[in-house]
Amino acid sequence: STALEPVSLPLPTRGSVAKAVARAKAVLPNLNIHVGIVGVAGEKGRNSPAERYAHMLTNSKVVITCSPPQWEGDSRLGEAL
Repeated sequence: STALEPVSLPLPTRGSVAKAVARAKAVLPNLNIHVGIVGVAGEKGRNSPAERYAHMLTNSKVVITCSPPQWEGDSRLGEAL
């Protein structure tokens, strides 16, 4: 085994990512950390971005996105950029 061999690790689930960020929020109370939905969830939220959602993205220094496991990808990363 060499250091350059790929390591096969299970991908984190959406829930485990949210829990990790929530733990960071508890440990780092001086940081403004939001975990959860901003704006409108569901089909309505997919058709047009909510003003609160856009405001949160533009005022963030770090954005973590995580899709449900059955989704190959979505536009959250693009929206964040």
